[in-house]
Amino acid sequence: MPFIDEKRLSANIKNDKLSPLYFLFGEEIFLTETYVQRIIKKIIGSDYTDFDFCAFNGSFSSEELEESVEGMPLSCDKKLVLITDYDADKDSTDEFNKKLVILSDIPDFCVVVLVFKDISIEVKKLKSKMKKIFSLAEKNGEVCEFKHMTPSKVADLVVKRFAKRKIEISKENALFLSQLCKFDLSQIGTEADKLAAFSLKSGVVDKKAIEQLVPKQPEEKVFALADSIFSGNSRRSYEILDDLLWQRIEPIVIVSVLSGAYIDYYRANLAIVGGVNPKQVAIDFSYPKNKEFLIVKAYNKARSINQEYIKNSIRTLFIADNKLKTTAIDSRIVLEEMLARLLAVKK
Repeated sequence: MPFIDEKRLSANIKNDKLSPLYFLFGEEIFLTETYVQRIIKKIIGSDYTDFDFCAFNGSFSSEELEESVEGMPLSCDKKLVLITDYDADKDSTDEFNKKLVILSDIPDFCVVVLVFKDISIEVKKLKSKMKKIFSLAEKNGEVCEFKHMTPSKVADLVVKRFAKRKIEISKENALFLSQLCKFDLSQIGTEADKLAAFSLKSGVVDKKAIEQLVPKQPEEKVFALADSIFSGNSRRSYEILDDLLWQRIEPIVIVSVLSGAYIDYYRANLAIVGGVNPKQVAIDFSYPKNKEFLIVKAYNKARSINQEYIKNSIRTLFIADNKLKTTAIDSRIVLEEMLARLLAVKK
């Protein structure tokens, strides 16, 4: 079976259309792991024995693989072999070839799941051995890549998650919650459960509840600092900087994230002048789906500024970064000087 998407994989699992071999990978680790667990539950349930389930993490021998694949299940119709982060290209040629033969002839009573979480898989850049595994899975099983979802799709999932508990949340607030969690599905799930418990009585999750209960991530606070500087709010800017330092956020991280925000502004400003839309900018600069909102946000702000302002601000950030890396000056002094210069720059 060829490369399939998440929707088709989900339908196949639901309808008992199981494949002998799965190759699961992608940027969205939470989704990858979710589908691994769905396959496990579908095949062997929760009450299984060691004869029904075998797991390998990283390295394993061809003998171990053969024994696991060929061994009959005890309490289930099928057994499952889970292989996590097998780096085929680091395996010896002899061992790899033996494993390839085993995976090419999986018995009817066995399902093998290859999942990649800590190993990055780029389909167009696969090396010889991994490419053979990938092609085998395409031919005899199912291959599914879990890419980062768009902010809109993540927000839709959040709305559905609350709806299952008979709690309402607007798409706007679902998007706000997702952004606070940096579109990390695992973290969103944790915070959504917390908000659902808090909102059981009212049946509604509003923005105030999200602001009260969901902690802002350091990166999100740095973005708030960028917005505050950009709007010329000196008092608020220094308050946010104090808060970041009190939380022991590394100064170099603060400068780095701020620099990223201003580079987004610069790209957006150039795009506006050139008549290029935000979506094309995101494509040109390879923004992940869950980060496209950054360039859209920058687009809205960059309309009111000139390029010299952004260039001078980026120069100020570069100087601060260099001082933090090459001098012994107190980091707070460097950051406060940087902030004063950023606030003084004319738009």
